[in-house]
Amino acid sequence: MANFRSFDTNRRIVSVLYNKAPKFYTEKQRLEKACYLLQSGTMNVMEIANAVGYFNPSHFAAVFKEKYGLNPRDFIRYRSQ
Repeated sequence: MANFRSFDTNRRIVSVLYNKAPKFYTEKQRLEKACYLLQSGTMNVMEIANAVGYFNPSHFAAVFKEKYGLNPRDFIRYRSQ
């Protein structure tokens, strides 16, 4: 039989391993995936925002800019040069 942990236990484990709340780990993973998708050039910004779990493209752009210093469109332009 599988060993299942409670939500609180998993949250504590993630907090100890990454020294941050799980929200920050999840956000980091989403933004890394977004960078990969932006670099691939196969999807537009709105599609990428939805693909990584941001259903408000403006919020996605704000979070992305806070993390990387560029909005997603500028990131695409910068990477393509």
